[in-house]
Amino acid sequence: MQKSVIVPVAEGFEEIELVSIVDILRRCGIKVTLSALDSRLEVRGAHEITIKAQCTIDVIKPKEFDAIALAGGYKGMQNMCKSQELRSLAHALRAQGALIAAICAAPIALKSFGLLQGAFTCYPSCKDEVAQTKPARESMQDSSAHFVDSHIVLDSHILTAQGPANAMPFALSLAELLYTSHVQSFQRESTFYQNAQNFVSQIVKEVALDLLYAK
Repeated sequence: MQKSVIVPVAEGFEEIELVSIVDILRRCGIKVTLSALDSRLEVRGAHEITIKAQCTIDVIKPKEFDAIALAGGYKGMQNMCKSQELRSLAHALRAQGALIAAICAAPIALKSFGLLQGAFTCYPSCKDEVAQTKPARESMQDSSAHFVDSHIVLDSHILTAQGPANAMPFALSLAELLYTSHVQSFQRESTFYQNAQNFVSQIVKEVALDLLYAK
């Protein structure tokens, strides 16, 4: 069965991260839906690049998705933190066991939603802000979240990464996890990239063959 990932598009998103996530996942045969946080489908990134979303977040049905992936960008993160619809969606996905992925500054949004627990990583200069960020509802605060200085970290169903330089390995890791559900935790450095690339290359070949024989 084809896997599905929702990628919110917030004004001020980091372009390298968002495009890498979408491109890599789609090359792996994963369905990716770009969702705007408000009524404007055309959303401008941190470096003046505009991406057109496919829909608005209010029409998203959580049960149709296996994961959510949040790109960074500081302004983008701030806009995600303000979105009640995104917060509700993230909680619904978490409750059904979906993967939650965030890169760069985006783990701050997860913390504000009350979803960041256990080991995580983020853009290094953002780690103190993650620690200082409190969820909207105090009862949801979890002091177990702790920063790990690693490029990519998985703890339970939450995948985090440090920044634009890690965007492709981050997306490859998410693709691997969607196809390998028994993996529970890891910390990875750049040496992981080749192994992940080999794994996803095989998936891409299988998808290509399926498309070829379907014609």
